[in-house]
Amino acid sequence: MSEPTFATPTDDELQVFAELRCRDDVVRRLYLGLARESVAWVARADDEAVGIVFASASNGETFVHELFVRPTHRRAGLGSRLLEEATREAVSLFTIVDATDGAAQAFAIRHGVAMRGALLRCTGAIPGEEDLLRMAASQNRRFDVAALDVGANRLAIETLEREVRGVAFGADHALLGLLATAHAFFLNGELVGYAYVWPDGRIGPLVVSSSSYEEQVFAFALAALARRYGASWTQCLVPGENVRMLRAAVGCGLAVETAWLAARETASGDPSRYVACHPLLY
Repeated sequence: MSEPTFATPTDDELQVFAELRCRDDVVRRLYLGLARESVAWVARADDEAVGIVFASASNGETFVHELFVRPTHRRAGLGSRLLEEATREAVSLFTIVDATDGAAQAFAIRHGVAMRGALLRCTGAIPGEEDLLRMAASQNRRFDVAALDVGANRLAIETLEREVRGVAFGADHALLGLLATAHAFFLNGELVGYAYVWPDGRIGPLVVSSSSYEEQVFAFALAALARRYGASWTQCLVPGENVRMLRAAVGCGLAVETAWLAARETASGDPSRYVACHPLLY
């Protein structure tokens, strides 16, 4: 094997990794969009891209969206070199690792990143309209709902995201807006949450200012999936700390399994008010 080199990936290389790493077209588009707007590097050996990383920084924290080395080239230090290239300016690191991948967890720990909590995949059939109405009526509260206007509500969105996620999405909303439909929820004219719904049945990011709003927002998102995309099946990633959302998911018949772990140098935010869409973008 030739000595590896490290460089900015070509678009063809990004396409190869997207095909390799993503099962469906929606996730491939998310993968490519994040890679193109992030700090991205590939490792090349024998004129082939054998590893990739892309990461983005916000409020001093760097989120590693992707770090992958082909099995034939592992245990040669390429993962560490790629991480170093992509995170030179990082103050602290954050990523999502597979809960069944002990090697990935050990790698994160060696780089000073602690396992902070589980992300539970909730999947199943979308409940019928009557069940959704019952969920939505669980609290005597009427939201004003509109399309999420990021520009008009930027300050409120960033404040909410810093409270809940620890960092704001920033420019990622532009990418999310191309791939999914976002609904904003208001009480007395104040933004109190938003939820994205996806053509493949995903829900998330879902962010609320109070956990007491989650079940109603979740019910609305499920109904929006059925109306907007004709979806009959849904999935989302719920932090283990978000007991209220997990109870709502289980209550409407969704199956729950441990899928991922949030690996973060510094504990931040309030995951009890958050739902993620995919490990590429917590």
